[in-house]
Amino acid sequence: MNGLQQNQTMVYSSRYTRFVCPRTMQVSQYRFGLSTPATGDDQVDVGVYDAAGNRLTSSGATSGKVNTTPSSIVSVSFAPVTLVQGTIYYMGFGYNTPVGTACTLACTAIPWYEGATFSQAFGNAYSYLPQSASVFPLPAVGSLAGGGNNFPIGALQ
Repeated sequence: MNGLQQNQTMVYSSRYTRFVCPRTMQVSQYRFGLSTPATGDDQVDVGVYDAAGNRLTSSGATSGKVNTTPSSIVSVSFAPVTLVQGTIYYMGFGYNTPVGTACTLACTAIPWYEGATFSQAFGNAYSYLPQSASVFPLPAVGSLAGGGNNFPIGALQ
């Protein structure tokens, strides 16, 4: 199965990506790639959810992150949380309604022709990149059902 990287214009939504923590660690920020800055001071919200969709931590609506230098790495901090090795979590990324032209971020993309392969491999209940339109800031309980696409490529630290 292939994965693609593409630049995606962000709009008013919340997106989630599933991951299994490789080792026990404390994290307090998410770093992601900004391709093209927003023309206004748009807000983002990043957070970590448990496997049931309960928010463990979040930055809250944060300004001044996506209208900076093009082709840069952006850091958004949140209250520290300890992740346990081998446990399933979801990284949440929310974007508000753009003030002007929305930013574009480096994002993952699963080609349409591989969605069926993905479902066959992991089952239709597997939520690989769920998203919720028109949800900002990140909710206390994330909507982790269904599949989506285009989650910002980044790293927890």
